[in-house]
Amino acid sequence: MPMNMNHVPDIIMNDNHQIQVVFNLEGVIATPNEVGPFTINTKPVFEVAFAAAEGYEYDGKIEVRMGDKLLSTPADYEYVPENDLPFTLKTPLSATLTITAKGTQKSYSVTTAYTNVSTPAEELPKSCRRTCCMATHYHSRSRRTRAMSYRRLSR
Repeated sequence: MPMNMNHVPDIIMNDNHQIQVVFNLEGVIATPNEVGPFTINTKPVFEVAFAAAEGYEYDGKIEVRMGDKLLSTPADYEYVPENDLPFTLKTPLSATLTITAKGTQKSYSVTTAYTNVSTPAEELPKSCRRTCCMATHYHSRSRRTRAMSYRRLSR
């Protein structure tokens, strides 16, 4: 049977009946990047801060699950990063606690504006339109030399 690599196990427990907290982050950095483990059937309290990773924006929202159950605030947990309050679980820990935070990748619009643009191609003599270097050469000379060059090119 194939394994689903995106599945988070319901319980990540060690020999002392402790459960791990898992951070599922996309474009977000957690500080510290790891907390726990915590003893089963306790209500852990820990400090964690989430911030946007480089090239991302983050709105501060998190999703918290205990096993497959989606937890809600303020009934199941409390987390107010603006007030520097620690994350507090209000229900006993019974399965792996997964905290998900997603950032949005920044995007930029680029526009261009041209200044000091030289002669449009349709105004150049046909011989100068053949290659860029000929057009550059033609327009960088004096009027008299250009006329002589034009005669040579048009033969």
